[in-house]
Amino acid sequence: MKRTLVALLLVAALAAPAFGQFVPGSMQNGMTMGLFENEIDQAFQANPDFGDYDASFLFAGLGNPLSGVEDDSIPFYFNDYDAFDTGFNTPLRLGYYMAGSLPLSLYTSMDIGALSARDIISDYTTTTTAVSAVVDGTTTTNHRWTDLSTTVTPTDTILFSDYAVDLQALVKLGTAITGLYINVAGDNSPADVAAANGYFASSVATHNYNSAAGGEVPVATLDYTVTQSTTNINPAGLPAAGAAGVYSFDDTIRVGVPFSMRTGDMEHVAYLDATIASTDDSAAYSYVETLHADSVGGASVDDDTLAITSKTSATDVSLTYELTLPAGDGGDEWLAS
Repeated sequence: MKRTLVALLLVAALAAPAFGQFVPGSMQNGMTMGLFENEIDQAFQANPDFGDYDASFLFAGLGNPLSGVEDDSIPFYFNDYDAFDTGFNTPLRLGYYMAGSLPLSLYTSMDIGALSARDIISDYTTTTTAVSAVVDGTTTTNHRWTDLSTTVTPTDTILFSDYAVDLQALVKLGTAITGLYINVAGDNSPADVAAANGYFASSVATHNYNSAAGGEVPVATLDYTVTQSTTNINPAGLPAAGAAGVYSFDDTIRVGVPFSMRTGDMEHVAYLDATIASTDDSAAYSYVETLHADSVGGASVDDDTLAITSKTSATDVSLTYELTLPAGDGGDEWLAS
């Protein structure tokens, strides 16, 4: 009797990152390189055993000892960083498995990075003043009036540096397990820095003049306004037409459809995945100066604009399939090629 066991576990290990990169895997599963599973793996990953567990449970993933390391490209290791994360620096995870005649599981995770280059910016106004002296007999009174008022409005709306949000639903329909997975991720760190540099803002500068007669109490009267808007551009050094903005911003959307079922002694797991990655380094600038009422210049309205559109995107579609066969007894022989 000759029995040969093929190392199909190696095939499963190579395929596993496609199925479980963004959904929870247990410490048991990770430390045994996928050889053993428990209820966490069976409830939140597409596998033929989904729905066999007969009790509903809540998965609260704060600091859970999950498999995998911080680098998702290196699977199957116990992640002590996650396991002992008392500061909640790792993603917040939450899942629910509902047992019954129609087993269902829902899972979500969220990872948000705080702004690093600046605080959240709100509108602000700065003013400069001039002083006019008014003489009345032997008394001289200095009157201060606003000759320039500038209101700045940040136009970036980011509240965090980077983010990654995962949503997954699995359901068992007859003997088949299927569902939907969505991952949305973005890197806002360039915008974080750009806003700190003032490259995402609009401003209105109101210039006044003193319209009162000499020696009279000053009256601040509108002379002209300058409205300036910058989007990913340094207003002190505008790029040439056709060039890109100062910073590039990356976003990724990943949509996946998992499928799993068992036919006889064979287990089938498939994953259809579409990933759309985009980069945007567009830019825009405008400058409008109105007619001057008193000072020299502004014989007509000055209006300068610059718009640069620079976007790239790539879509990757993949289908991964995994087949697990039992290692038989007696004269059964499985050969690896």
